[in-house]
Amino acid sequence: MAVKLGMVMKLAVLALLLAAVYATATSVDLFDLLASNNPKAFQLVKYKRPDTKPCCNKCICTKSNPPQCTCRDVFIGLERCEGCDFCICTKSMPPQCRCPDVRDYCLPKCKTTTTVSAEAIVAAAEIASSN
Repeated sequence: MAVKLGMVMKLAVLALLLAAVYATATSVDLFDLLASNNPKAFQLVKYKRPDTKPCCNKCICTKSNPPQCTCRDVFIGLERCEGCDFCICTKSMPPQCRCPDVRDYCLPKCKTTTTVSAEAIVAAAEIASSN
């Protein structure tokens, strides 16, 4: 029983450490860390075009004042990256991208449905690996 309790305590400390790191790191710093540890899996691209209007279908905000909002959409292709300060994309073909910008408001909903759910990505990966 002592071994199991010790393992639970180690996992709890690890979870607290990860939560503290996540809370203090900005999203861009976190994604820079991910990209530096696995450069083949992530690509950090900086785009900024004033004529594009960013949008988001899955916006998540903190309860702070002012709120810090980030978009959790996953989309295929780089077309929606143009409205982001930073865009994170996989190097797969076609690329699956996210816009991790932190704002103090939610962006308007997208008019076209270019987002992909995580379940759809997993299903597509399973189909591709079975072929």
